[in-house]
Amino acid sequence: MSFPCPRCGGGVEPQAYLCGHCGADVTVTATFAPRQSPPSTNPYWQQSLNQPQADIGQDPAMRMLLPVGRSMWAIAAGYLGLFSLIGCAAPFAIFCGIMALRDIKQHPQRHGKGRAIFGIVMGVIGLPLFAVLVIGIIGAASR
Repeated sequence: MSFPCPRCGGGVEPQAYLCGHCGADVTVTATFAPRQSPPSTNPYWQQSLNQPQADIGQDPAMRMLLPVGRSMWAIAAGYLGLFSLIGCAAPFAIFCGIMALRDIKQHPQRHGKGRAIFGIVMGVIGLPLFAVLVIGIIGAASR
């Protein structure tokens, strides 16, 4: 796909710097037009210009749906708390929950305290199951 030379009209390849027919410089310089002001009849345009964009992590509904503004430790504690009832995730859920509470205390803008507490509680509930699992493995290995 070629474009016409501005001087002679001959075909010039897009990557060329000079016209192959007349030798004219065909490098393109971009010029930008100033932005036109929006029509004053559109109230939504004015509203979006005047109001700063809200931080998505501060919206409670978005925090329920997406992991925004949360401590990553809290997210890990929540998921590990779910899996702690099958045994091996219980100690990790407790650890991540404690780390999440520390992280939230150090960074007050972060959220996820409920998930951190859930991870700790489920880890404590799953810890006896983990102990039974470990004792069973040790007992089976010693026979």
